[in-house]
Amino acid sequence: MMNSLTVTTRDTDTDTDSLREDGQMPAVLYGRDTDSTPVQLRTAEFLKLWQEVGGSSIFKLEWDDDTKPALIQDVDLHPVTDQPIHADFLVLEEGQKVTVDVPVETAGTAPAVKNLGGLLVQVMRTVEIEADPENLPDVVEVDVTDLEEFGDQATVDDITSPDGVSILEDKKDVVVLIEEPEELEELEPEEDEEELDFEDIEVEGEKDEDELEGEGGEGESEGEEAAEGQEDRGQETGE
Repeated sequence: MMNSLTVTTRDTDTDTDSLREDGQMPAVLYGRDTDSTPVQLRTAEFLKLWQEVGGSSIFKLEWDDDTKPALIQDVDLHPVTDQPIHADFLVLEEGQKVTVDVPVETAGTAPAVKNLGGLLVQVMRTVEIEADPENLPDVVEVDVTDLEEFGDQATVDDITSPDGVSILEDKKDVVVLIEEPEELEELEPEEDEEELDFEDIEVEGEKDEDELEGEGGEGESEGEEAAEGQEDRGQETGE
C-alpha cells in the first residue's frame, strides 16, 4: 500500500515561524504540469513519511480535492535542531520519467575480505537514476563476490539495475574497492642500555688492598720513629 500525505494550500502572508510553532511546516509543490504552489502540512506526519519513503519512493500527495503521485524533492533542516523546516514536493504525471538519487548497497561477500582480511571500501553511496515512477527502486545493488584480490574494484557498470531503470553515472566510476589493511608497525625493542661494570665503580670509603697495605706500612714506620724518639729522650735524661 502506497504511503500518503495530506497538504493544504498556504497563504503566503502567513508567518512561517507561527506556523511551525503550531506544529506545521511550510512546503512547496510543483511538477511538469503543476504550477509552483505554497502548501502547509503537519510536521509530525511529514517526519513519519520521510522516514518511510526517503527521497526515492513515491507516495500519494493529497492536495485539496486532488490526489497525485509525488516525490520528496528537497528538505531544509534547522541548523541547530536538525529538524525539517521546509520541503519541496515533485508532483508526477502519467508517463513522466523521474530522475532521483538512490542508495547503493553491496550484495554478497568479497573473497578478498573473507580470505585475505581485506577492507571493502564503498566509494559511491548513491547513484543518479532515471525511471518511470512505477519502476522506481528503493535501492540498487552492486555484486562484490568477484573481488578476490587487493585492489579489485566494482564499477557502476557492475550495478544491477531493474528493468526500466537507467543509471546516469559514468560506467567506469568506482563504486567499491578492496584495500589492503595497514599493518601495525611492530614496536622495536629499545637499544640495550650500556651495561654497567660494577667492578669499575668505586664506593666511597672503600680502598683496594695495595692502598690499605701502604697505609698500614706508613703507620708502622711512624710508630717506630716515635718509639725511637722516646728512647733517645730517656737516655738524655738519665745522663
